[in-house]
Amino acid sequence: MGVRQGVHPWMSRGHRGVAARRRRARAARGDRWDVQRWPPLATPLRDRARDVQRRARRARRQSRRSERLPRLRDPAAARRHLAARGRRRHDAARPPARGARGRRRHDAARAARRSSILPRVTRSVLPSWLVAAAVAAALACGGGAVSNYDYAAEPNPLATGAEFVIGVGDRLQITVWQNPNLSTEIAVRPDGTITMPLVGDLHAAGKTPSQLRAEIAAKLSQYIKEDTAVVTVAVTEVNSYRFSVVGEVARPGVFGERRYVTVVEALALAGGFTRFASRDKITVLRKDKSGTVRKIPIDYDAIARGERPDMNIVVLAGDQIVVP
Repeated sequence: MGVRQGVHPWMSRGHRGVAARRRRARAARGDRWDVQRWPPLATPLRDRARDVQRRARRARRQSRRSERLPRLRDPAAARRHLAARGRRRHDAARPPARGARGRRRHDAARAARRSSILPRVTRSVLPSWLVAAAVAAALACGGGAVSNYDYAAEPNPLATGAEFVIGVGDRLQITVWQNPNLSTEIAVRPDGTITMPLVGDLHAAGKTPSQLRAEIAAKLSQYIKEDTAVVTVAVTEVNSYRFSVVGEVARPGVFGERRYVTVVEALALAGGFTRFASRDKITVLRKDKSGTVRKIPIDYDAIARGERPDMNIVVLAGDQIVVP
């Protein structure tokens, strides 16, 4: 059984009569619901009316703002306007301290906050005088520190007369004149040795093709005539020239090339720097024959500016380039 509009089941007969008269009066006025007499509908209808009024006020404000500032119709201009308004409110919320000294301190801090030289975190943490000193030092130095390392002493295989050094994994074509049975194509094993008929095992890694050719000819001279022991050693495939680039680069990893590359070319193979890379603090880790690891400092910015072309050294096999 339904409930009549405006009538509650707990009403007495007198209240029902009053409710009936009110219902007839509402019908005469054209009203259908009485939210004051119907509690389950009072809160939803009132909240809905408030939401409608709130949206209408917001629409009117936006319309007036668009008419007053036509540039806000552009989303980019609107974002810039809101950012500038936020900065103005931030500055207004922080009044300067009392006294001339306090005003100067406030002005210096505000100028440091608006500066684009240092990051926002640094501007918010460091005091104004320290920020000014850091900016002055950066402008005076103009970048990374100048290194006194002797880059000319590093080996340069690209120089005239430099011969390739055989490494592990390289394939060699060894030809003995008028002796096809002794000619062979072989790869250098992981232990750095190769095996030939009549000669046996030879250590090839770390030697040039000329040195290996002389050693093979000396051993073959014991079995064949000296005038026919003509040996040719050619590197047909280079697999030992491998280096690594790690740190703040786009594609860190181990790279292999068929020719020698410089530091700049190696960084280009790694995809360049990330946004957090310290380009003036690059280090090349190089191991000597004695096993000692040397640290070679590299300043990429100085190389790019043309101030230190000697820093663009040739990367050797086994080098590790670290970009902090």
